[in-house]
Amino acid sequence: GYGGAAVTEAMYTTITFTTTMRPDSLFCFALMMPHGYEKDLIHQLHQKGESLFACDGFTVLSETDIVIDPGPSARLVAEPMGSMKCEYGGPFKLALNTDVFIKAWRHIFDDGKFLKFGWTVKVDPDCVFLPSRLREEVRKYNPNDVSYLNNCDQGLHGPIEVLSLGGMQAFRDSLNICTSDKKLTDEKSTGGEDVFLRHCMTLINVKKVDNFKLLSEQACFWEDPVKNGCTSGKVSFHPFKKPDLYFKCLDQAKAQEPPASSKTTS
Repeated sequence: GYGGAAVTEAMYTTITFTTTMRPDSLFCFALMMPHGYEKDLIHQLHQKGESLFACDGFTVLSETDIVIDPGPSARLVAEPMGSMKCEYGGPFKLALNTDVFIKAWRHIFDDGKFLKFGWTVKVDPDCVFLPSRLREEVRKYNPNDVSYLNNCDQGLHGPIEVLSLGGMQAFRDSLNICTSDKKLTDEKSTGGEDVFLRHCMTLINVKKVDNFKLLSEQACFWEDPVKNGCTSGKVSFHPFKKPDLYFKCLDQAKAQEPPASSKTTS
């Protein structure tokens, strides 16, 4: 009868929503330097389906359309974003990479893929990242809220940056407010892209949501996964530039998780 039709329609609507955007779906991207260790590491991650390649959608950006994986089964080509050159300086002699990342965020905004996912993640190639763990964390929140996840007691740190869909839309619409702000512009000569992002989020009223399960690294809470192993149960571990050390860390992290079979058996 009529009641049955109403139920079917409601069910259909729900199904449509989940296919367009699962609330815990992740769009992940990384910037890859055209020279150095990152290409080999990203190639291995792609082959194994780990890190950003275990997200629901992913993109690798580089200076040119470098072929990372020739295929044939799964070809991977970097999306060209132009020059990634930056100076080193400031009190910590860090890469003053804010302009490179602003260019990257603009590329992501223009491309628009991120709109199909609940959350967008910028992850550094040398950050050991387990997307399955991040999905569990983001289920606590609403992707339509205008927010970002703060991963560190010192304020947002760059190895992994997580923004809700609502936060991404606000960032896209108000990026020019941040790029024309004098204080944020001055900071480019002393701090990295994460300082810019952190202060931009505050300026444009994207809400900071603390989640300290996201990142294990020496600069946050004095954890040192490189020395002490990747056993904290967190979403990501940093820094691991050599593939053998990267995959050793990943294996350590996975060894702590109950096997999939034991989760399903009653």
